Amino acid sequence: MATTTKPTGNNATATPETVSEQLGYLTAKLAQLSALMAHAFGESGRAFRNMNDDLQDTYLWHCADVALDCNQAADDIHTQYLADCKAACKNGGAA
Repeated sequence: MATTTKPTGNNATATPETVSEQLGYLTAKLAQLSALMAHAFGESGRAFRNMNDDLQDTYLWHCADVALDCNQAADDIHTQYLADCKAACKNGGAA
């Protein structure tokens, strides 16, 4: 899979350069968020609901951080797509 770290937050080390890498990063982050959220509701959520309030807050805070990373990745993909389209138009071709 493509690069899965991104320069947001304290643990960032690499920037996905291509749209394909950016999509790989976004896909990985969405999979992480899906896995995290699957344990916060329904039958799986019993353990979550039995955690103390501070742990629940920290868990959901992390989920929110992953969601923000997803939003940033989507914005980055959109920005790169627009830049690619602009470059293609300057060169007389399609994106």
